[in-house]
Amino acid sequence: MDKITARMERVQGDKTKDRLLTFEQMGIDDLTVDEAHEFKNLFYSSRLTGVKGMGNKTGSQKSFDLYNKVRVLRESPKGTVTFMTGTPISNSAVEMYNMMRFLAADELAELGLE
Repeated sequence: MDKITARMERVQGDKTKDRLLTFEQMGIDDLTVDEAHEFKNLFYSSRLTGVKGMGNKTGSQKSFDLYNKVRVLRESPKGTVTFMTGTPISNSAVEMYNMMRFLAADELAELGLE
């Protein structure tokens, strides 16, 4: 668990924030993401090493930022998220898993795969 926490802190990057409204304070209740395939590089944890096509385990800041916004909307009673893309999965099962983490997190949790 410490490895995952350290990885998440690295992905979060610079802690400097603007003194503006936060995502939560803006009252957004719907998020539609076009070209959603650009966000499939989300951090993940695996014991497998050297498997071709799994990508970088630490993911990208851009994907992590969207993931946090999707989590906020998922916890909201009125929150909705829509992804639009022509290529949701192009290289690996990790990409499929990450898309599921964005859009079907409750189902993954029910299966014990979060």
